[in-house]
Amino acid sequence: MAERVIPNLDFIVEGKDLAASAKSFHGAVSLQKGWDWTGEGQLFFDAKEADAWVGSAVRGEGGGAQAPRRALTHSYDFGIYRVSLDGKPIGDAIDFYSAEVAVHELSLGDQTLPVGAHTIRFECAGKNPASRGYKLGIDSVRLRQRYPAKR
Repeated sequence: MAERVIPNLDFIVEGKDLAASAKSFHGAVSLQKGWDWTGEGQLFFDAKEADAWVGSAVRGEGGGAQAPRRALTHSYDFGIYRVSLDGKPIGDAIDFYSAEVAVHELSLGDQTLPVGAHTIRFECAGKNPASRGYKLGIDSVRLRQRYPAKR
């Protein structure tokens, strides 16, 4: 029993890797260190206006269905963003405003990501009236392996 190893079902793309491959419009991308982020820090997008966007590469490892999840920062100067994966919108716009800084893990639903490069993109759709800006913080993207249930 002591020799058993629990399998790791997450493939994690950290903020430093997302920042390294990021492309953006109407905002600056940097690696923000410190706080309670995974690894070396989060991808920080200092968006200047509502039509800004940032996109980054993630790599599918294959093996069937995966549940992409994002660990994203919510803060007092963050905007509202729509998310797309390989150009396909996923879910409704998400308001990242919070009076207190906090990281929340959000699901992108179950997807089948073939082995290879994929693009995750965040497009600013405005900001909460209480927010001081349009910023965005991406701690990491986690590709959680899903296995079909045997019945």
